[in-house]
Amino acid sequence: MASVAVDPQLSVVTQVVNLPLMSSTYDPMSSAHSVCEMAGKGVKTITSVAMTSKLELQIAVANIRACKGLDRIEERLPILNQPSTQVVANAKGAVTGAKDAVMTTVTGAKDSSQG
Repeated sequence: MASVAVDPQLSVVTQVVNLPLMSSTYDPMSSAHSVCEMAGKGVKTITSVAMTSKLELQIAVANIRACKGLDRIEERLPILNQPSTQVVANAKGAVTGAKDAVMTTVTGAKDSSQG
């Protein structure tokens, strides 16, 4: 069986955790950060065990495909590359803009009916 080297930097788990939206959402929570560290250690352990097993090639191929799929998702959803504070600010701005547009329409309709 051919051996495929898997770069730990290309792990789909690492790629997801490093997305700005994900990291900015979870980093401020120290308890969640501890959980992520434990999960990371667990993934490393599982990966090292799996890499020595007969599934090495299949896991490597699945990881490569998952990383490519995640790259496509990131291209289609640029919000994933924004910190959560920016996402919230953008959402607030959109809601405020929509509210203002509705109020302008209502005011305009009210003025028209009175005139």
